Amino acid sequence: MTDPYLAAHGETAEDARTSPKSPDPAFWAGLFDFSFTRFITLKFIRVIYIILVAMIGLVGLLLFVLSLANNGAAGVFVGLIVVPLFTLFWIIVTRLTLEGIVVIFRIGENTSRIVESVGVMQARPPAAGSG
Repeated sequence: MTDPYLAAHGETAEDARTSPKSPDPAFWAGLFDFSFTRFITLKFIRVIYIILVAMIGLVGLLLFVLSLANNGAAGVFVGLIVVPLFTLFWIIVTRLTLEGIVVIFRIGENTSRIVESVGVMQARPPAAGSG
């Protein structure tokens, strides 16, 4: 199954996985675009997700160790049941939040493409015989 986003850009999923990413000059131009006509969020959302999952994992590990250090059955219960559920919950919330952000940006990109294509179609003269 092909990714429609990659297909729209003439790229396959295999190309996206194997092609080395060179520094994109559009990224740097977008970084200093004070009119916010270019968005750079989609270029580094993966890095944001990795950092957030690592932070959640570290907090989960810290809570796990602290709960097991608490002598008693409650500490073991919290360490083995509550902390992993807590960690999983926040990873899911993080993923859903970032996916929502990506969807909003993709809607904006697709809307811009639609507006551009409608503008191109309206700029073309009508074909002979159409009325």
